[in-house]
Amino acid sequence: MEIDNMLVSQEFDFTLKSLLGNLTLKDFVKNYWESEVLVTHRECKTYFSDLLTMEDVDQVLDLCKPELDKVKVVKPSGFLSYDKFFNPDGNININLLYKHYSEGYSIILRRIENYWEPIKKLCFNLREVMSHHVQANMYLTPKNSVAFTPHIDDHDVLVLQIAGSKNWQLYDSFYETPLLESNGASSLNKEHLKGLKELVLNAGDVMYIPRGVPHNAFTTNDSSLHLTIGIYPVQWVDLFKDILNGIAVQDVAYRKALPFGYMYQQNIEEYLKEKTKELLSKSLDKVQVSPSIEVFQNRLKIIQTPVEYGHFCQLDKVDDINLDTRLVKRSTIKCTIQRINENFVRLIYNGNTIKGPAKIKPAFEYVSNVDEVFTPSSLPISNPAHQLKLCRRFVKGGLLQIID
Repeated sequence: MEIDNMLVSQEFDFTLKSLLGNLTLKDFVKNYWESEVLVTHRECKTYFSDLLTMEDVDQVLDLCKPELDKVKVVKPSGFLSYDKFFNPDGNININLLYKHYSEGYSIILRRIENYWEPIKKLCFNLREVMSHHVQANMYLTPKNSVAFTPHIDDHDVLVLQIAGSKNWQLYDSFYETPLLESNGASSLNKEHLKGLKELVLNAGDVMYIPRGVPHNAFTTNDSSLHLTIGIYPVQWVDLFKDILNGIAVQDVAYRKALPFGYMYQQNIEEYLKEKTKELLSKSLDKVQVSPSIEVFQNRLKIIQTPVEYGHFCQLDKVDDINLDTRLVKRSTIKCTIQRINENFVRLIYNGNTIKGPAKIKPAFEYVSNVDEVFTPSSLPISNPAHQLKLCRRFVKGGLLQIID
């Protein structure tokens, strides 16, 4: 599969190509993706200043009100209990975080993209180009500290060094590409740690680590603020599961129970092995990939809320929409149309879905494909009242915006 070459912007623009340096997406996928560590060094300590700064951290933690389970305060000896830095009302006690940080604890904020717009924008764009789910964690580590001992992750990560520096130790992978959500290995034995490679990431640098590569990080004379962008791909095994589920809906043989009392029957392993071969062979002629791909696409779209804001202002104008009102689809919206049954269709887009009768499918298709400004009268629906009703619904649902 070919990946188009893309030029790298001279400034950070919240896309994957801004992270890769001079490397093209095609070369990244061919030579590094799921196989090799990639390090991009830059002589620009302010490269990520539009994304996050050390000065922003207090604001994110104090004003953005992250949930209890999203904040971790940690040393290698373990995590602090929540009552050590959360108030009884459920809000963070920022002064206690200052105290623990000064005592050598690292502060972790999981899913920071839910609290900070620039990082949400980056994650949105990464999902779009990768077709896989991503999420971001923030790590703030004081001088001469370490958060975790050597471990492996069960997902790929992009490490973005935001401020300060961090020392990394990487080892040869002993288990290539572990199964997603297998929980990795929280700690490793010495026999697992072979082929040590050491490097330092300074502000502006980026590192890609495939899942399964043992690693750990620590600071010395410099504190560190970095992001890890976790990449959670759809695996082949996920596709197989979904395909088999689809086959099972159509063929009762796949829905039958294993033999009654199978655990106690003689030669049951041989029987199950042969029966499995029979069913798998039978399923080859029934494989349909399209429904599974549609499921994965829609699942990704629904969690991808748009990244541009100001839509509350639009809702005040909904009742004023007329047949000549100028409308436009929000810039980061992408749509797909799904037929539910012979009577209903569904328009699925970033963060939402709109259901309607099958007869308005042409209107769904029009809005899904339109890139320019249009009016309600442009919808391929004969009844003007229905044109207005649907456009107002689209604005309320966050799909369209009104152009003044």
